[in-house]
Amino acid sequence: MKKILLVLSLVFAAGQAYCENPIQVIITMENPSEAGQSDGTMTATALNKSDNNDTPSIFSYEWNNGEASETLVGLSAGTYTVTVTDQKGQTQELSGELIDQ
Repeated sequence: MKKILLVLSLVFAAGQAYCENPIQVIITMENPSEAGQSDGTMTATALNKSDNNDTPSIFSYEWNNGEASETLVGLSAGTYTVTVTDQKGQTQELSGELIDQ
């Protein structure tokens, strides 16, 4: 199985000022082992630090299939989208596509 990595990093704007801590979302994917199988995986990881730069941010994850965890397992080919929300209510969305081998 081939692993794929997607990264999206944004700096949120508030007027003319930019947040010092951008949210970065990384998705790692493993395609199903063969056509028609449902053994693919997808994991979203969000990176950021809180304003005091000592305590990591808390993130929630919501996928377009209704799951609310960092990792999806037992996936068939298709496009999956995750929305990541931090404790400040900022969100970031990223999609990845699993393909049949």
